[in-house]
Amino acid sequence: NVIVLGSGTGLVTGGFSATGARLGTAALLQTSGTARLTALSTPMAAPRVGHAVAPCKFADGDGAILFGGLGSDTGEVAERLVGQSFSAYALGVPNRDFAAATALPDGSVLITGGVSSTGTESSAIHVVPVNPPLVTVIDNLLSVPRERHTVTLVGDDVLICGGDDNAGTVHASCDLVTGGTLQRK
Repeated sequence: NVIVLGSGTGLVTGGFSATGARLGTAALLQTSGTARLTALSTPMAAPRVGHAVAPCKFADGDGAILFGGLGSDTGEVAERLVGQSFSAYALGVPNRDFAAATALPDGSVLITGGVSSTGTESSAIHVVPVNPPLVTVIDNLLSVPRERHTVTLVGDDVLICGGDDNAGTVHASCDLVTGGTLQRK
């Protein structure tokens, strides 16, 4: 996964190695002048593939939340990056693979859809990055269960499009969610 942090630097996290193993490493992508990839010296709290990542502002600094992508319900479901250090971030929710996340204007993060041990999800997880984090699961925020979908901030609203479900049905539809109240329009 690749996101742009608040500083304008890219963050590249996880994925598969050449041998097919899940990676627990990350790097910063500097794009001023010649593009340069610099590995972070601190490993991620867990190797991840198909995880959701969003930039986030914590009380102790800017960074990112990484969620899911474990392939099972074992391990640290979420972690945070502040500066160049990763640490486990207890959200108290089960793993989801292929979810999507975005930072909201108020500094919170919305994680949508994904695949849990019970199937493809139509719910979302709202995270307010305080210590400890405030976490709310919003049932049926999405009109259909979605995995491998996109989530984009459009003004103060959140546009969630595409993806598929357990049966492999591709969704040629979108949901528009009000950013302030987190309700589907």
